[in-house]
Amino acid sequence: MQKVENWRIRELSLSVNRLIELLRSGGHVEWANVFTHYRMELENLMVIAPLRETGLKQMIFNLKNCFTGLSSFLNLELQHEKVEIEQRLNRDFIDERAHLFDLLLEMEDRNRDYTH
Repeated sequence: MQKVENWRIRELSLSVNRLIELLRSGGHVEWANVFTHYRMELENLMVIAPLRETGLKQMIFNLKNCFTGLSSFLNLELQHEKVEIEQRLNRDFIDERAHLFDLLLEMEDRNRDYTH
């Protein structure tokens, strides 16, 4: 039985896609390109039947690494010339970033092999 359902991977892909949009809108094209690469890899994982669990585990690991270190995307602030738009972008960015991290933790837990 597959540990992580395809709909969860699609949800992860949608979250990554939303981050791409926010990062581009907020002036962080380089980070948007990083997540574009991850989105393409996720789309490739979804068409593989049966799902390669090692590929998914590696993807989760790679995405979680974006949250670590001094240059992590946790330290980013999105920018816009209009203050109201910038504030909305940053609120949405914080919410989507948290959503992505929750998805990663849940998928990581589902992928974990427990021994009795």
